Amino acid sequence: MSSLIPEQKNRCIFIGCGQGKEMDAINPKRYAEIYGLDLSENALKIAKKTFPNFNFVQGDTFNLPFKNNYFNLVVSSELIEHLPNDKKFIGEISRTLDENGILILTTSNWYSLFGLFRIIGEKISKKDLHAGNQPIDNWYTSKKLKNLFKNNFEILDIKGSWYLPPFGKGKKKIPTSFIFPIVKFFTKIDNKFSYIFPEFGHIILIKAKKKSRNKK
Repeated sequence: MSSLIPEQKNRCIFIGCGQGKEMDAINPKRYAEIYGLDLSENALKIAKKTFPNFNFVQGDTFNLPFKNNYFNLVVSSELIEHLPNDKKFIGEISRTLDENGILILTTSNWYSLFGLFRIIGEKISKKDLHAGNQPIDNWYTSKKLKNLFKNNFEILDIKGSWYLPPFGKGKKKIPTSFIFPIVKFFTKIDNKFSYIFPEFGHIILIKAKKKSRNKK
């Protein structure tokens, strides 16, 4: 994700920042103001301890507490698939981004080994299998994202991440001693696949530019 972030902008916000784990992807010296927004007050307290110089706001993703055209960069990682209204979310991002502002968004991808395993698992169990017991877990494809973005954004770049299959979790997880050498071996391949097969990683990363009004 850090490779997609522009080197120099004025104001940036991480929407759904949680405890701030993804916020180290940005270089704070290159941004005048960096914000993190999340619904969880407890998560924001942890993020504030890690990044004391950043600004953190508790708020709703469908009603961002910022004026129009305020940000130059919006980053949203692993959030959109858990929201009940993706079009409203994208519209609110567009509202708070300035003309030609940049959006970087990541989400889980159906067209991946994880997606295949999830489909098989749901057919066998005959129930929805959601990550982390999330009440909403609607994964995407690059085609679906392009369609969602078309009215407000011009897509500049698409990358993929994590081309390995799931290794299970909890008591059903494959032992770490077996997983580690496999992951280490495939790391370089994974990085190459990010460019060769960007639309088939478990995670899709999209960089998009807000369309100017006369281009919509």
